[in-house]
Amino acid sequence: MLSKSEKSRARLKEDTALYRRLSAETSAFRIALALLEKSSDHAAEYGAGSLESARAVLDAVMRRIDAILPKLRPGTPQKTLAVRRIQAISFVLDRMRPDGEER
Repeated sequence: MLSKSEKSRARLKEDTALYRRLSAETSAFRIALALLEKSSDHAAEYGAGSLESARAVLDAVMRRIDAILPKLRPGTPQKTLAVRRIQAISFVLDRMRPDGEER
């Protein structure tokens, strides 16, 4: 998702809403990737504002994927990819959550 967002953003004008949304998503995906690549919880390495912003962006991405999920046919690559993206985002959101905070 990171490389697709970066490629799409490169083709857009900087003053558009889509460019700003893709910039926010790219930042959130970078934080998520860093957390996935670490062997233990390193969410403390990022500022509270960065994590909160990344959580909000990833929640929005997950809601968009959830919205299209019922439209996808079972067994298709699109459905499999959407389900796996939801699982990955959920996993990252759990790692971003401070200890003891419920979802």
